[in-house]
Amino acid sequence: MVRKHIRKFLGLEKEGRKLEPEKYVVGVSSGIPSVARETITQRAVNVSFKGAEIIQIDAEYPSSFTPHDIEELKNMKKNLGVRLAMHGAVNVTLPMTTAEKFEYKRVQDDLKEYIKIAGKIGMEYVLFHTSILPSPILLREVRRMRSELVGPDGKEIKEWLKKGRKKLALDWYVEDILSKIGIETEITLVRQSLVQEGKKPEELEQTIRGMSVEERKKRVKDVLKDYVMEKEDIGGSEWDAYMIVAWVMYETKDSIWMNICNGKKPTTLVDEGNEDLLVDAVAGKYLQGHCKNVSKLLDKHKVDLIFETPDARSPQYRGYYRLYRPRFVYYVIKAINDPHVFMCIDFEHLAGHGVDLIEEIKKMPPGSGKLVRVLHIGGHPSPAHLHRPVEKGEIDLYKLLWELRKRGFEEGYVIFEMGGYEEPQRWLKSVPNIKEMMM
Repeated sequence: MVRKHIRKFLGLEKEGRKLEPEKYVVGVSSGIPSVARETITQRAVNVSFKGAEIIQIDAEYPSSFTPHDIEELKNMKKNLGVRLAMHGAVNVTLPMTTAEKFEYKRVQDDLKEYIKIAGKIGMEYVLFHTSILPSPILLREVRRMRSELVGPDGKEIKEWLKKGRKKLALDWYVEDILSKIGIETEITLVRQSLVQEGKKPEELEQTIRGMSVEERKKRVKDVLKDYVMEKEDIGGSEWDAYMIVAWVMYETKDSIWMNICNGKKPTTLVDEGNEDLLVDAVAGKYLQGHCKNVSKLLDKHKVDLIFETPDARSPQYRGYYRLYRPRFVYYVIKAINDPHVFMCIDFEHLAGHGVDLIEEIKKMPPGSGKLVRVLHIGGHPSPAHLHRPVEKGEIDLYKLLWELRKRGFEEGYVIFEMGGYEEPQRWLKSVPNIKEMMM
């Protein structure tokens, strides 16, 4: 209503001149409440008169929203006419692509809470990083622990060993166990299996000596398969879970696997040194699993779920984070195929992984921009993650936006993330500069 009166006062209604970009909604982030030692509502109010059409509320936990905050934000939305959205787990605490049982459940619980809160307030979207973790092949060395594991659907990883007509995942898992045991253990397992078949003690050694290496190993594999499938559950490192899921995706010709890994065998990718492709494909499958579990909730509350390219929060792992390349995130969102699930590209995050931004956008398939619903931008994107103000004449930033538009990004939200920048005069210029750029 206020914007309509301004247009009328300036004579823009009759002349048909633009005051705002037609299909792009330009907004700002509120900033992290705990950093400023303020409440969610205080942060939102502080940026509500900065010329932005939408405010992206930065929330660290679902509990960051008190009942009072929820009511105040609803009133703010109604009385000021400002649109609201949310960046959940802005302090990078939600491991979306984890295979660890407890963490998977925590992600599900928090996701549901964030969506419900967004629905109560009437927010337009809730956004999360695709992942906060580096590749599990690195963590396998850093965190030598045995965990309870689940598949992308949240079920015990053992259930994924049963998938596929050829049971390739089970074959790999047993081969992996076999590679870690010695010949004495093999012979012990063979001896036990022969006893179960009714062989007499005096016949055992002669039978074993008469076996070829291939016969012995085949029998050991059969014993191990029976043992694994009879166990109540299996544990291991997260890399084990990722390899099991990878084999299932390969055998079933999963679309995410076909697009990211070109249909190659998991072991071939590892031998070629392309574990990152395997990891991104499987990480995408875990995202898909989470989305299926909250799909009805998104529809009920009319809230979109956005997945953002992650930053290298631990710089020593830059380039090794899961699902940071835009084209791979696109393949995952396309496979999820949910009317409420989209992606966000953060140029600053992408730069933090040491890649050429223009080249990464150019590698995105034609039409992929249609699934990009949100852009996070700042001035002069760099690996330093500075959240600088957007100045006039930023040619490099405009080139990125233009390449993305050529790939179908013709409407969506463009959010300036303030971060820790505290130069109000320069900061205030960012919003009008972005609007002018998006005209």
